[in-house]
Amino acid sequence: MKKTVFIVLLLSAVSSIAGDAFCNWWPHQTPAAMPTGLTQFMTFTFPEDFRPAGTLKMTIAFPVGIEFLDFPTAWTNPTKPDIFAVPFPPQTAVPSAVEQRGDALVLQFPAGSFEKSPLTFLPLILKVATPPDDYTVAVTAQDANGVRHETELALKIYPPLSGERCKRPLIVWNFQGLDEKHLPVYMTALTAAGVNALYEMREETPNRKSAADFQEQYNTLHGTAFFAERIPRHFADNGLPPELAGRTDIVFDTAYMVDHPAVMEAFVKHYIDFLTDGKNFSAVVYDAERGAFKARGTRIVGDLTPYSLNRFAARFALAETPTPEIITEKYRSEWVQYNCELTRDFASGVAAVMKKYFPDRAFEIYSGYEYDNSIDKGLSKIQYAVDWNLMGGCGLDTASFGYFVQPSLLRRTADAMRGKLTVIPAEMYAETFNTVSDAERMSVGRFTIRLIECCLATYNRGIQIWMGPLMHGGALIAVDRCNRFVNLTCDFISDATGVEPQTICSISPRDAIRECYAFRKNGKTMLVFLNTRSTDRRLRVKITDTNAKILTDVITGENSPVPPLLTLRLEPYAYAVYIVE
Repeated sequence: MKKTVFIVLLLSAVSSIAGDAFCNWWPHQTPAAMPTGLTQFMTFTFPEDFRPAGTLKMTIAFPVGIEFLDFPTAWTNPTKPDIFAVPFPPQTAVPSAVEQRGDALVLQFPAGSFEKSPLTFLPLILKVATPPDDYTVAVTAQDANGVRHETELALKIYPPLSGERCKRPLIVWNFQGLDEKHLPVYMTALTAAGVNALYEMREETPNRKSAADFQEQYNTLHGTAFFAERIPRHFADNGLPPELAGRTDIVFDTAYMVDHPAVMEAFVKHYIDFLTDGKNFSAVVYDAERGAFKARGTRIVGDLTPYSLNRFAARFALAETPTPEIITEKYRSEWVQYNCELTRDFASGVAAVMKKYFPDRAFEIYSGYEYDNSIDKGLSKIQYAVDWNLMGGCGLDTASFGYFVQPSLLRRTADAMRGKLTVIPAEMYAETFNTVSDAERMSVGRFTIRLIECCLATYNRGIQIWMGPLMHGGALIAVDRCNRFVNLTCDFISDATGVEPQTICSISPRDAIRECYAFRKNGKTMLVFLNTRSTDRRLRVKITDTNAKILTDVITGENSPVPPLLTLRLEPYAYAVYIVE
């Protein structure tokens, strides 16, 4: 049943009606999705060509059970002023007056509030207690000249989130800055979807609270990330640590640090203290993305100081120290190898410092996955200066990589690290608040199945998700569904061996084999069947393993003798899980 909520505005006789869809959801996914039983964030966007004259009165009519609470606000880290935990403040409309009339929210905006580019945002905090169903939200606006705009936006209310804590790391990358009074809303929503860890992309700011300050209340773990090049740059800009005071011989680059363990030890120890500001962090993440060449190999990057270039020449016994231009022309493969080795040696040095000073903190690496096919072969080495074959013995605990990649590439990287490092893939929901296109990927069903595919390709040991700020209802629902799948299957899959599903079964239609995963452990095989489509899928499965006797439906717990033919009907973006023994 579709329910529509209407509100009537009394307009002057001179008003006119503009028939454009003058607002939309962020992201532009229709219908918008919100779980019931949760206080959460919801954001509207308005296009650049929406230019009301003078002041504007806007009414948003919500379904019964949705209550407006507040507008989310954030502070800006002065060292990274372009990174926001809320929609970009210069692009946000701020009302001058707010009134709640039953289920309708009435807002008054001063002139010029919507003259933004390319979008104007209106983020809200809403308490949702509406029964699951399909609804519309009616939005009307009238400017100072009496011009009226109106539109209806589709909204789907889903059942409550599970509240289950994920058995494996379910990590959200968080952009610090949300004001303290809003952090409980944020943390409650994430943990209700199963999130058990938050990683920061910037240092803690003294006298400011972040998600890390709420970890005891929400039973979460927290990590902080750094780039190698920022460590020496920090001390070049802010002065040397006490134990190095007075030194004038230090070169502020990664290569020098690697060659001078005492300098590296002092730099890394004090920099981690700077990152964490005395708060309890359980993980430190080396974001290894500096690379050897960027822009598909056309632009040289890496340590290009005279010290590093001399070191490069010595490494390859060159007659003279080459310039960056000569390296680009004559020594491209050597420069890639040099920077991959530098990444390995730097990681090993940091690991030694971590073990000495921060033994209770995990040391992790994030970088590009293993490109080893077609035109992208070797791209992780070129683009990120990471050779995954070198990283297993560096003292790291976890390797992470992704996003927007075929599951087969994730599996290759996971297999390259098998027995060396725990692998946790990453997937991106939205890179910035200006991410409004490619909406199908961000739908509840598609994002759910994408997260599940990433987990299956890497043996179900966890998942990282980019774009945590104001993660809206649809994303929360997808994360919760992935969480339920992980909890259902990880005890079997995490230490099982991935096998080709063709060795266990045959499937009709034949192309469905690409969406089947098989894992073997202790004489049993778990089969996972996915439907990655937006329509129903019917599968006919024949178990070809002649030794198989019992078939257990993992979702229902029912078991039976292996049937001659198993017929499955999978709803859009759904899955089925069986154990064959």
